[in-house]
Amino acid sequence: MNPIEIYGERINNLSQTIAIAQRKVNLFSWARFIVFLLAVFAFYYASKPDNNSLLYVIIGLALVAGFLYIVKIHANAQYDIKILKNKKEINAEEIESIHRRPTTYFDGHIYHQEGSYSNDLDIFGPLSLYHIINRCFTKTGQEYLSNQFLNQPLDDNTAMQRQESIAESIQWLDVRQSFLAHGLEIQNDDSIKAEFQPEKALMSISQSKKIKYLRWLPIVITLITILFYTVNGNNNILLYGFIFNIVIAGLFLKNTQAIIFRCNAELKGLKLLIPAVQSILSQKPNSTELQQLLQSCSSGMMATQELDKSLNLLDSRNNVIVGLLLNGIFGFDLWMTYKIHDWHRKNKTNIPDWKDAIGRFETIFSLANFAYNNPSYTFPNIQSKGQEIKGHNIRHPFIPDDKNTGNSFEIGLPFKVMLVTGSNMSGKSTFLRAIGVNQILASCGSVVAADEFHTSILPIYSSFRKSDSLQENTSLFFDEIKRLKMIVEAVDKVQSKPALVLLDEILRGTNSEDKYYGSKQYILKLLEKNAYTLLATHDLELSKLEASHSPGIQNYSFESTIQKDELFFDYKIKKGVAVHKNATFLMEKMGII
Repeated sequence: MNPIEIYGERINNLSQTIAIAQRKVNLFSWARFIVFLLAVFAFYYASKPDNNSLLYVIIGLALVAGFLYIVKIHANAQYDIKILKNKKEINAEEIESIHRRPTTYFDGHIYHQEGSYSNDLDIFGPLSLYHIINRCFTKTGQEYLSNQFLNQPLDDNTAMQRQESIAESIQWLDVRQSFLAHGLEIQNDDSIKAEFQPEKALMSISQSKKIKYLRWLPIVITLITILFYTVNGNNNILLYGFIFNIVIAGLFLKNTQAIIFRCNAELKGLKLLIPAVQSILSQKPNSTELQQLLQSCSSGMMATQELDKSLNLLDSRNNVIVGLLLNGIFGFDLWMTYKIHDWHRKNKTNIPDWKDAIGRFETIFSLANFAYNNPSYTFPNIQSKGQEIKGHNIRHPFIPDDKNTGNSFEIGLPFKVMLVTGSNMSGKSTFLRAIGVNQILASCGSVVAADEFHTSILPIYSSFRKSDSLQENTSLFFDEIKRLKMIVEAVDKVQSKPALVLLDEILRGTNSEDKYYGSKQYILKLLEKNAYTLLATHDLELSKLEASHSPGIQNYSFESTIQKDELFFDYKIKKGVAVHKNATFLMEKMGII
């Protein structure tokens, strides 16, 4: 089965599972309601002077315990349904992604950097490389993935290690989808968006000292009132003790609410990851990187599970009745706020490391998912001492395979500058972008859209799209000149490995003679640098440079032909200079001239 068929089958199975789970939730809802009513009746009869009040109090407390248990399993069942629905949506989104249609995943547009190749190669934004690959749900993971595409590519050895991690993770479909399904709950919860602040304590030292000792007072009061009641049988003493405990909890309500807010904002996300991280920990990877990340995650699991228990108990007080009962009997708020404060004090320095490990898992799983969705893609051969780029059937990963046309490509010393000529819409720019995007994928340890791809990790510079800037009062032409200057200066700093320079129709903002001369001199300047340059151009005069500078400069082309009065493109690169033109034909066919 291909990925689309697998995802479709999973959607059908999940739909059936969701229906069964929903029926269970409905049963738990009724059970919770019935037990609650029974508890109310028990305490009501306990208040009657003619009844055996102590027996009814014990029954009422037992029913309260049962109610809390049912509340817990009901909440777990509801959460399970959310996860199942998330998984169903994930599979539907993957089908859309394979067809290269928009999905709801974050497109990374905020990470675009002016002056980089991110705009030219469509790295960020709708249907961009980031949009297609990203399955990260934490800010840490999203930033880590964006840095891999832009600021912090891996070195050769790390890229090869990353390949091992991705290759092993490709088959972890259930684990990856479970991980993401739980993670999406973090994105869906607006109350946990704040950044973790390890330097900021949950409460002051003086407050923690007060609560440390005062938390025992409500329990002592409850025990004393029960003792007095058994001696004299006065029901009112129980009520007085209950009210007094509520007052004590109320004195610290502001402090409790502040801790709850910070827990929801900064710590609640950790507990949502527990089931997913547990499924990861059940794996036994061979990859060294995955082993190290699992070790980092496992070190935080026990502490996070302790936090999970505390937060679950804290959530139970959100019900007013439950909150009053727990505080009136046990001083619940005081116990839970101190327990969570103590947890935070012990673990705050470790939390960033746990989140970093999870963020790296997100990136690896995103790239593994990309590989799973594109089984025809292959891992590149990363050559640590390589000085060439070559591949077979190289394609643009933004285009679905059934509509994609691949090309072979090779550049390496002494061949340094490829001049690509061709008519409009023939595939020149797409070819340049295919080389650039696949080179970026290779630098991340990812699969590439090619049957074969050999390269090393190279810096990339580009100049494709130009735009006027009213804010900076610069023209299109001057903006391009600044970009070309930046490229030359950057290439001058390249040392051991060559840079990859991608240029599309440079200097189009000046007259033909000036454009030719400027382009020629710029090409010859790059020829002297430690760089491989691919230049797409309509200027056939530039192709004459091959005669005087071969094999350093070589001509390649994309052609268009007219067949049965229709324009035809094969999108295949060929050696030599383009000879066909199509602008006049198109204008005549559309009745413009």
